[in-house]
Amino acid sequence: MTLWWLSFVAAVATPNFSGTWAPVEGANPPVNLVVTQTADRLTAGAGEDALECRLDGQPTKQKVDTVELRCAWTGDALGIDITITTDFGDTSTQKQTWAIDAQGRLVIETTRTRQGQPVTRKSVYRRVVTVTSAR
Repeated sequence: MTLWWLSFVAAVATPNFSGTWAPVEGANPPVNLVVTQTADRLTAGAGEDALECRLDGQPTKQKVDTVELRCAWTGDALGIDITITTDFGDTSTQKQTWAIDAQGRLVIETTRTRQGQPVTRKSVYRRVVTVTSAR
């Protein structure tokens, strides 16, 4: 019974990032981020620049064949590993962590390694509330 309960709690704790998010700080470029999330997939970006990944940790090739994503939950945060392969076979990686903070904002921390040193950048977004008029 304990194992079932822990699985249930883990499933409930994962946030849904779906919606339109406006940059508050650190986003480069400072444009809205549109996110669609289902039980097994996440799509994020704007128009043709959207990235898509499976949420089960399996690799997902992007429209650009040189980019591959792996997304998996760690508690209430989503970890995204991005691998980019050049035409010469060199690879670079970056890691993102997506989470909702206490104010309900989307916080994305991106870590890249440059010259052997990790460099982390934080981007913060607020959810855009769409108001529909009554007719």
